[in-house]
Amino acid sequence: LETKARSYVRITRGVPPWWGPAGSTAQLPTYKLRGRVMQRDPNGVLPDAPVQYARVVLFFRRLHTLVDIQLSDVNGYVQFDNLMPGGQAYYAIAFDPEGAPLQNAVIWDRLTPEPGP
Repeated sequence: LETKARSYVRITRGVPPWWGPAGSTAQLPTYKLRGRVMQRDPNGVLPDAPVQYARVVLFFRRLHTLVDIQLSDVNGYVQFDNLMPGGQAYYAIAFDPEGAPLQNAVIWDRLTPEPGP
């Protein structure tokens, strides 16, 4: 008599699958990253202005793997939840929203998550 068990791969958005074995509770993804997308005046005269609805893409630094994509809110703030801890483990790239003038993307480098709710 032979019994077969099905195994499934479950990927949760925002939680990289390479951290620990499946079902492990040794390290829980309870960290977060917060930031704000701001537009700089090329002449340096006007103050920085928040960019609303910018696409911000978060990557895991060591493997350059996509972790999550979020839109900034109307005040330019963005937050990534359910991340694993790690010093300088992430980097993010913010892209202008659709219809905006073509500009260079903003890169947030060497991000370290903090404990979240």
